[in-house]
Amino acid sequence: MDSLAAVRDALATPGDDSLRHWQQVNLGRFIAEEHYRLTLAPADAGRSEEARVLLTAADALLGELSGNAAKGVRELAGRTAARVREAG
Repeated sequence: MDSLAAVRDALATPGDDSLRHWQQVNLGRFIAEEHYRLTLAPADAGRSEEARVLLTAADALLGELSGNAAKGVRELAGRTAARVREAG
């Protein structure tokens, strides 16, 4: 299993209630920001399919954040989505 698939599997079925804890300590915000930053690498390399997969994962994380945490990530999310669209 490649590492991206492992991350997707872990996010899809975390097996515990850790997402609530992430919201309380802003770890979720950090993880979402890192997903958006990681998405830029394949977009810049012309690997649009990989970029779209990562963007979908990042957007899913963003959707799980509390209002204040999500607000802090939205600008980066918008820039990243625009870059992925430009990449094709």
